[in-house]
Amino acid sequence: MQYCPKCKMMIRGHKECCPLCQGQLNSVVDDEIKNSFMENGIDADDTDTAFPVLKRKKVSSLTFIKMCTFLVAVIEIIFITLSIYSRRQYSWMGIVCVGALVFWLDILVTMYIRNNVLKVVTLEALVLIVVDFVIDYKTGFYGWSVMWMIPISLLVLGLFTVLYSKMTRRRLEEYIIYLFFDAGMSLLQIIPMANNMNPYPIPALITIILFLIVVAAAIIFRFKDLKSASARLFNV
Repeated sequence: MQYCPKCKMMIRGHKECCPLCQGQLNSVVDDEIKNSFMENGIDADDTDTAFPVLKRKKVSSLTFIKMCTFLVAVIEIIFITLSIYSRRQYSWMGIVCVGALVFWLDILVTMYIRNNVLKVVTLEALVLIVVDFVIDYKTGFYGWSVMWMIPISLLVLGLFTVLYSKMTRRRLEEYIIYLFFDAGMSLLQIIPMANNMNPYPIPALITIILFLIVVAAAIIFRFKDLKSASARLFNV
């Protein structure tokens, strides 16, 4: 069996070059490389076929999801039982149960869209906003979530969307929809302000104004990109 130092994998059979990178192969494999492959169930002396052998994952995605599901189930069982036993005297137990359920749903969705960084970060920010508001509401609602945490989270999310897209050289039409989604979430801050739930609305107002400026600029100056992004999103 031969070894490709560039691809770092064993190549069965006798090849003149690596079938993946066309690089030079080593016919002699040292003991360290051979032992690492043997730990993964690969016989370094096997020469039946010329196809490369990939390293097997120690934990598959399905196994990871099962482990997370079991962990969340254990948390739910323990805290629901304690809550019933204490006759719901402690409100934080309900928060833990809700948080564990949100964590589980977050893991499922993140694993599903893990190849799209912007979607994952947007989802995480949305989960953070919801969890902050629920915790604030369940602990007497002091207003810290709507005054500071939600506006700051939305500003950081919008800034990350722009910077990440610029660093990865994405076109505006590829991330403008995310900015519009962020703007839509910022407008939802009007609800707690209208219901006198936000005693200090200045950070929320600043967030809303900034996102509305971005939306106005996109509509006026980059309408074609917005139209193209909408067409791709809705398959028009």
